[in-house]
Amino acid sequence: MPYCPNCKSEYQEGILVCADCGVDLVTELQAEAHLKSSDLELIYTCSDQIEAEMIRANLESIDLDVTILTQKDQNFPAVGDFAIIKLFVPAEQAEAAKNYITNLPSVPEENESEGE
Repeated sequence: MPYCPNCKSEYQEGILVCADCGVDLVTELQAEAHLKSSDLELIYTCSDQIEAEMIRANLESIDLDVTILTQKDQNFPAVGDFAIIKLFVPAEQAEAAKNYITNLPSVPEENESEGE
């Protein structure tokens, strides 16, 4: 059976291209490498989901692989800002990620910009 290497869909014999992705099908999928926690390094923590997603988008824009681990749960909104959101990258990308985050321009708080 052919498979799409991108979306992992399985197709009938004779089909050569994935209908969803437009990618050439392969006869078998390669086993995915599983990351161990020792392969990842914590680079940033925050309590705001939007902030975490913005940092991730910035890091992905420079081709870094980012994983977000969040303790926030929509079933328990009372946890609020006490839940920690952690951003991880592969250990070999940690230094580049930390440098990039350190050099991100800061945005002034709303109260600071109104008084000037």
